Amino acid sequence: MQRRAAIAVPIVVAVLLAAAGSARAADPFAITGYALGNPAEVARGAATVSDVGIDGATISADGSRIVTYPELHEALEAAHDAGRPASLLLANFHDGDFSPAVGRRLLRDPGNRAAVAGQLADEVAEAGWDGVTVDIENIRAGDRAGLVEFVIALRSALPGGTSLDIDVPATTDPDGWAWEPFDLPTLADHVDHVTVMAYDQHYSTGPPGPIAGIRWVRRSLKTILDQVAPGQLRLGVPGWGFLWRGDARPARVLSVAQARELAGRRARWSKAAAEWHARLGHGRELWFADARSMRKRIALARGAGLDGAAIWRLGLADRITPDVAGGPVLRADGT
Repeated sequence: MQRRAAIAVPIVVAVLLAAAGSARAADPFAITGYALGNPAEVARGAATVSDVGIDGATISADGSRIVTYPELHEALEAAHDAGRPASLLLANFHDGDFSPAVGRRLLRDPGNRAAVAGQLADEVAEAGWDGVTVDIENIRAGDRAGLVEFVIALRSALPGGTSLDIDVPATTDPDGWAWEPFDLPTLADHVDHVTVMAYDQHYSTGPPGPIAGIRWVRRSLKTILDQVAPGQLRLGVPGWGFLWRGDARPARVLSVAQARELAGRRARWSKAAAEWHARLGHGRELWFADARSMRKRIALARGAGLDGAAIWRLGLADRITPDVAGGPVLRADGT
């Protein structure tokens, strides 16, 4: 009896461990970490997320080609060294902001669309990218058809097995201006994932307020779920601070660590917003989204059955621990 009991105990333990491993592998929820094309930033944060989106390519001013940032391939290598797949973000960023003019020159010109799609496909094939994320922002209603055509061209040009995602703004008004350039159901037919950027409720050039108040996030999520299936959707989650300085200058972007240090004992948790807030005197006002804030938004995404969450950004946010993520952070292969 004693020998049989001794044998039974490891068998039971092995079964329990196998069940726990299966449950872990069955958890499909992804945590994407966005990062600048900076190898050090990627190396510090890549192991804490499922995959990395590297902000490393922009569209030229005339809309005809891509321009990649220095150290981009070193950043890709850092992600792969951590065992994480990496996607290249393509943006229309020019002169310090997302440019409607650059977006227009790309999206309304068939030649430019084909050229940029081909260049991205070559970059993916030559450098070994695992995916591409289209992050074209601040565009207009007249770009709607061109954006769909560009995504279709890009899907056709990319090597087989390359993931293709798109970032779209959050809104609580499906008929408002924010989504006029985005034919969401059609775009969703041609991409793997749609990330709704549920932040910038209060933006750097506007009045102070929460970066992404949790009630606004809930309403925005409900709105987009009428257009995109939850299993294809990822929730963009902020991990930074905005310091409005009481004058006409845009709010200053701070890391969460910088914001926490600046606020000190003046920081107050806003239950309504699920963010930290501090009034610093002389008209200065600070809002920041830390690990506690991220945890609540990720829990919201999990509860809605989304494919995952996407954190902007690794170089600014608190560390993404399993507690923040609501469970183990798995790689794309489920390990």
